[in-house]
Order: sequence, then structure tokens, then C-alpha cells
Amino acid sequence: MFPLCDKSVADVVGSLTANADLRLLFSYLYNVIAVPAAELPFELMSALFHHYNRCGHAYPVGGPSVIPCALANIIQRCGGKVFTKV
Repeated sequence: MFPLCDKSVADVVGSLTANADLRLLFSYLYNVIAVPAAELPFELMSALFHHYNRCGHAYPVGGPSVIPCALANIIQRCGGKVFTKV
């Protein structure tokens, strides 16, 4: 019924291409959950990929560096002080 459900990410990606760079690119999400591609079930990887495609990633517009800047503005607006090393 689901021919890929008993395969690992490494199995499926290895069957798609022999190019090492493409295999790495196709299996990049395994780093998110800290499981080697050879042990990560392909069905889990595809569910994660679908989630990221549908819901988007968690990076703000402008990159991660805008988070501390926004927090600093809020702290200063509330009367606090922000100290940084330059």
C-alpha cells in the first residue's frame, strides 16, 4: 500500500541519485531531529517536509538577528536598559 513506509531516508535518497551533494540536499532535514539519515524513517521525513512546506519555517523577515533587536526595543520602551559588547 505504501511502498516507502519501511525505507529510511538514506535508502530512498540513495535510490534517486548517486550524486553525494544531491543526496545531502535531499536529506537535510534529518539534522533537525538529530537522527542519522540511515535510521530516519522516510515517512517521518516526508511528514516533516510537508509541514515545513505548508506552514513555513520559523525564521523572521530580516533573519534571526532581528529578534534581539526587537527585544531590546521593547525593554528600552518599558524603561529598561540593554547593554551589548561591540
